[in-house]
Amino acid sequence: MSDEPAIFVSHSSADGETARRLRVGLAAALETRGLRMLLDETHLGPGDLWKPILHRWLAECDGAIVLLAPVALTKPWVRKEATILAWRAALRPDLGVVPVLIDGVTPEQVEEAFPAVELEASQVVRVPANPTDEALAAVVAEIVERLPVGLSGDDDVRRWVRDVADQLGDVRPHAFAALVDQLDVADEPWRAPPERCRVVAHELHHVPTLDDVEGYVTPIVRDMRDRRYFVESVAPVGIPVDAAAPLIRAFARDPGRRVLALNGHEFETAVRYVERATCGNRYFESRQVAGPVPEDAVEHVCAAARGWLLASTGAGTERRIARQLAAIDRRGRRVLVLPLHNEECPDGLTRAVVRDVVARLCEELPHLVLLVLTGPDYAGVDDLWPDAVRVAPGPTDVDTELDENAVYRRLLEQAG
Repeated sequence: MSDEPAIFVSHSSADGETARRLRVGLAAALETRGLRMLLDETHLGPGDLWKPILHRWLAECDGAIVLLAPVALTKPWVRKEATILAWRAALRPDLGVVPVLIDGVTPEQVEEAFPAVELEASQVVRVPANPTDEALAAVVAEIVERLPVGLSGDDDVRRWVRDVADQLGDVRPHAFAALVDQLDVADEPWRAPPERCRVVAHELHHVPTLDDVEGYVTPIVRDMRDRRYFVESVAPVGIPVDAAAPLIRAFARDPGRRVLALNGHEFETAVRYVERATCGNRYFESRQVAGPVPEDAVEHVCAAARGWLLASTGAGTERRIARQLAAIDRRGRRVLVLPLHNEECPDGLTRAVVRDVVARLCEELPHLVLLVLTGPDYAGVDDLWPDAVRVAPGPTDVDTELDENAVYRRLLEQAG
């Protein structure tokens, strides 16, 4: 992509006349501001490989405008674009993503159609019905005004793509060619090795299942300099972004309300979701606290949480512990996993213990994110933690979860 700041426009080609006029007005307004508009209908020609191009735009744009007319709410690809852009904005709050509601669409309709996209009233731009040219020009000006002034800098998605592309440079030519064929990405437009690796990295970022990840990774992992790092980077992409995105948004919730529930029961499941949600950001850490625990279980678990925070930053002294914990806690990049006791997780904590631990840690360490593994369903979650955010869709059943984690462990074993 060019060094010129680029704004991606997400839309449906069937959106109608108002959306079409809006796209025309935006093109002129963005150009005047020195910004480049990334729009499929103006940048893609017959025969272009549109998926790799759109995947790259979604990961590397400097801002985005999402046009949401009634037809767009029915399109799976628009849902994918809106979800990925909302996720990137959660990872990097200064990334401007402007939702534009057209032809009477409401925020409630958007949230029903795209559950992973959370809209705030302050974010939304509304287009009046049958707007005059003057009214449409005012809407265009408002949209452009909502975009951030400084459209530069790095983020976790771009870093992930760079890291994976760099590692792909180690792959032997014949193995790389086979991977390109598997991903159905024609090699011709990207002859230079660095560019070819970057295109393939973008495609790996959208692999739909962990089984697919295993099929792509197994033939090439032996070529990697750091095999484990590569596997840990790529394996979580088998989790859909709309499943993991609620977790990253938990860091933006008010302190003391950062409680999530995931319908799984193995720690590996939580790790994969955290890795996917944070795009492998190594500044995020996960730790599990499970049984068996002593009679004073609540104090035991809370003490373990405090000890982990201190140890994870290398602050091993007990002096001024309250002050240290407050400083560490405010960084807000720690996820404590609390598995519930159930048939599939006999070493889990009882519901009473988890309830009391959640209440206490929300008060003592309000910036900590608490991820409760509920087992194969969410039964009783609303009674125990009415404020908990469900990370859905999680694993569909226990067998699916076990199979996925077995694949994950196999990949780690291959990495050595």
